[in-house]
Amino acid sequence: MADDKNTQIISGFAFSDSAMIDMALKEENAVNYLQGQIDYNKPETVLSVYQKLVHQKVFHTAVGTAFLHDLQRYLQNKPQIPETLVDPIYADPIIPEGSKIESDGNRRSRKESIKDRNDYRDKFRASVVVSAILALAVVVMIVIGMTSNMTTILNYKQQVENEYASWQQQLDQREKQIRARENELMIQQDTEDSTLGENTGS
Repeated sequence: MADDKNTQIISGFAFSDSAMIDMALKEENAVNYLQGQIDYNKPETVLSVYQKLVHQKVFHTAVGTAFLHDLQRYLQNKPQIPETLVDPIYADPIIPEGSKIESDGNRRSRKESIKDRNDYRDKFRASVVVSAILALAVVVMIVIGMTSNMTTILNYKQQVENEYASWQQQLDQREKQIRARENELMIQQDTEDSTLGENTGS
């Protein structure tokens, strides 16, 4: 396996997948850095570092897991460190997306997830379009209602004006009739006064 052109040895572990190789190289650099920083004369400090690395699931390849196992055995050999504080190491591998060793199940799951997101996006777009159409329909109905009301108002106004004109015409006719009647009465009164005067003079 070591002679395979696609295989790379990292910290004693052989990797043939390019994505896993990249991850293992990063973990190797992190391990080298931590080994230079950790003070193994202080078990409590080592425990704190170990707990953070385990809880945050920093390492995923054999390179990082082997380093955590070394810290675990170190802590287990320290009597001042309670065994209950030395948590187990998560061993489930994390396979990078795009890796050649990604399982068919993972690929199907990822494809289904992408399909679900696409379906949700399509449904969301459809709902937005329907909402826009409904909103436009409401606006059109309001405009039609306002136009209809305005037409009714204008018609009512015209009707009132016509009715007022008719009343005015009737009033004018009555006023003329009253004036004509008054004139007749005045003429009749003058005639009667003249007749009375003549009779008195006789």
